[in-house]
Amino acid sequence: MDAIEQIGRLWEFDPDGRMVPTDRERLEHATARGLERWDALDWGSRRTVAVGAMILGDHDRARRLLRGLADQADGDARRVAVLVNLADAHRLDGDVAGAEAPMREALALAEGLSRRLWAFAAQHWGKFLIDAGRPEEAVKVLEEVLRVRRGEGEADLVASTELALAVARKR
Repeated sequence: MDAIEQIGRLWEFDPDGRMVPTDRERLEHATARGLERWDALDWGSRRTVAVGAMILGDHDRARRLLRGLADQADGDARRVAVLVNLADAHRLDGDVAGAEAPMREALALAEGLSRRLWAFAAQHWGKFLIDAGRPEEAVKVLEEVLRVRRGEGEADLVASTELALAVARKR
């Protein structure tokens, strides 16, 4: 398994729904290897490396990389995904205000593309609302995301949304 594949397998959600390393040392190594090979990587692999940096708490680097990837996105779906990641890199660093603009842009773009992509962006909007101190709004958004995801029948996405909803209801 190469470094890029490892990044996707070296994290999990903590009880608050945040991405955390399962093996920090291996994630650091895999992310560093991806950064060394950055110029040779395709767009999706670069996004994975940037997310690895975000999970490791290297938010400045993650934001810089994700901004560049947003400019290079060759379609609206990719742009939505990277804008959500950029918003998360702000939000997870405590910069809720900085997360709002890319999150709103991602949500607006996703609304016109597909319900599945909308659900992805809306779930992250719900997490943003939690961190912005607006848990009641987050619950409403996340309940709708849960309805969409249950209709799609993807158990891992349903579980992820249920976790986010539980966090919103606790706040």
